[in-house]
Amino acid sequence: MDRPRPDAADVPDDPALVRLVEQAAARAAGLWSSHRGLA
Repeated sequence: MDRPRPDAADVPDDPALVRLVEQAAARAAGLWSSHRGLA
């Protein structure tokens, strides 16, 4: 996880892809915070 992906620079800056990643990150953060709240 700490190593940068070798093809990271080759990924196009696609707005739809960026939005998808941001939504996934937001959902993961929300699930993690709710999980911590239950603990």
